[in-house]
Amino acid sequence: MGAGGKQYDVVLDSYCLQSIVTDTDRAKLLGAVRDRIKSTGYYVLSTAIYEPDRVYDNDFRYDATSGICYQAAGPAEDAIQLDGTWYLPHRRHLQAAALRVELETAGLRVVSQEGGDVICVRSHGT
Repeated sequence: MGAGGKQYDVVLDSYCLQSIVTDTDRAKLLGAVRDRIKSTGYYVLSTAIYEPDRVYDNDFRYDATSGICYQAAGPAEDAIQLDGTWYLPHRRHLQAAALRVELETAGLRVVSQEGGDVICVRSHGT
C-alpha cells in the first residue's frame, strides 16, 4: 500500500470472498485487505465453504480440486468447456482448511475459525 494509505481497525467481509473466484483476483483482494487493516486490526470474514451435502443445480459444475463452482454459459472469456458445455467460474467454495491456507499465504494469521466464519489479524512482518 502506498505511503499514507488509509488503514482500518476492522475490515468486514460478509459473503463477498466467495464471489471472487480466480486465484489471481483472490490474492489481490486478500493482499489489499492485509494492507488496509491496522497492525492491531482484524479481518472478519464469513464465506460459503465446501459442504459435501450441497446440491448444485443442473447448470452448475463443482470442481473439488480448485473449489470452483462453474455455471453453464456460452463461449466467453474465462469460460471452460466440460463435456461439450461451456461454463464460467461462478463461486469459490473452498474446504475450511484450504481457506485457512489461502488466508495465511496472503499474510494473514487466523485467530479463530469455525468453517467459513473466520477472524484474522496481520501476520508479523506484513
